Amino acid sequence: MEAAVVSSPGLPAGTRFGDFVAVRPLAAGGMAELYLAAREREPAAPELAAIKRLLPHLGWDPEFVRMFLDEVRIAASLYHPNIVRVLDFGVGEGGHYLAMEYLHGHTLRTIQRSVRAAGPLPLGFSVSTVMEIAAGLHAAHEHRDANGNPVEVVHRDVSPSNVMVTVDGQVKLLDFGIARVTEHTQLTRAGTLKGKMGYMSPEQCRGERVDRRSDVFGLGILLYELTVGRRAFYADNDYAVIGKVVDGDYLRPRDVVEGYPVPLEKVIARALQIEPGDRHPTAAALAEELARFMVSMNIDGSAPSRAALLHARFGFEPMPVVNLADLRPTPVVPPPRKSGLWRWAALGGLGAVIGVLGFVAGGLAQPDKDGPAAGDEPVVTGMPPPSSLPAAIAAPTTDPTQEPGDVATPAPDEAPTEFVEHDSEEPDLAEDDLLLVEDDDENASAGSTRRRPRPRRRPKGRTSASGSEEPAEPGGDPDALLPPTWREQ
Repeated sequence: MEAAVVSSPGLPAGTRFGDFVAVRPLAAGGMAELYLAAREREPAAPELAAIKRLLPHLGWDPEFVRMFLDEVRIAASLYHPNIVRVLDFGVGEGGHYLAMEYLHGHTLRTIQRSVRAAGPLPLGFSVSTVMEIAAGLHAAHEHRDANGNPVEVVHRDVSPSNVMVTVDGQVKLLDFGIARVTEHTQLTRAGTLKGKMGYMSPEQCRGERVDRRSDVFGLGILLYELTVGRRAFYADNDYAVIGKVVDGDYLRPRDVVEGYPVPLEKVIARALQIEPGDRHPTAAALAEELARFMVSMNIDGSAPSRAALLHARFGFEPMPVVNLADLRPTPVVPPPRKSGLWRWAALGGLGAVIGVLGFVAGGLAQPDKDGPAAGDEPVVTGMPPPSSLPAAIAAPTTDPTQEPGDVATPAPDEAPTEFVEHDSEEPDLAEDDLLLVEDDDENASAGSTRRRPRPRRRPKGRTSASGSEEPAEPGGDPDALLPPTWREQ
């Protein structure tokens, strides 16, 4: 499996995906991240797996997730030696994932890059690898469901990055159904299809319906690149690449490689026909032509020969060793619990403190029942302050010794009270309440008392034990409130 990581994934070691535990990142792309993972089968040898985790922004799209799970279910039902085996899929701590068998080796993309340093690939390696891929594709194209109905499984992305060659020479085709999902998802089109335009069929570029013959076109591109050593359809931008694919514009192998075998060039030319009807009808038909070519050329294309090539170019690479005990989170030991006696004692003390505080707060909040303290000014509700009261206020003219119902008469030496009508300037006083106001002290001592009515609301008096109403006690000098006749008495 590839050890290089395109971009650093963010999931830590120990993240769980179902029964699997992530070990370390392997690779990352525009649609998913790849992790080395393991699950416990035997204590000495845990089962390794490759976890493909969908990027978080794709997991928020319900339509994408639905299509992804539908395609993965189909891929999980495919069993062939040249197709990677799906172990599990679902939702884990890191999101939606696909668990595949771990393949210890290199992709064709990595193997192609070794051409610059180690030279062209042997013809036996290139042709035999394409034959193995064709066998896996044909098995997928012929796949049927449990009822015997054809499923129409088309890979749609037969590219070097989706083919793995293991260290023991096995060839595996990866990511069945993923390309179909990305074609129907606008979110990932820019991230995943960029760079793959050169591996699409003409009908795929035109947005037409594709079938197994579209994968045959992809096999022709792989055979061209592995045997010629260069891209079949290449341009400065994706639009130009699409134009070349649709027009079938590529250099013939004999124009690039001197002495290129003519039978092999004919196989490539047929596979890369623009119209699907002009290509090989099936991937198996293309593999048969390649097998006849291998026999005619007496070329060795066995798995040991492919393994020897990988060892010569990449050296010996041991299988990764995983210790699941190191990935398990350390259990958190809870602190020892205190005895019940101390716990109840602490709760009782806390309750006592809360009770004392509540009692003190309640005492401070109660009103003073003993009245105002010495030196405080009395407050009379509804009465103006003493400084604003007139000099003298007359008391009611009724005689307290008079029986109820009798009419009060003025004393012989007392002038009758003169009532003067005037407009009240105080709207809060009643018209029937009259207060007789005396003049200043000089006029009062001369015996000339002039009384004038002034409307003012008189405070109501208290009712005595005999039933008569007692006048309310106003503020100021009590003698100034009595009539003249009562003062003489």
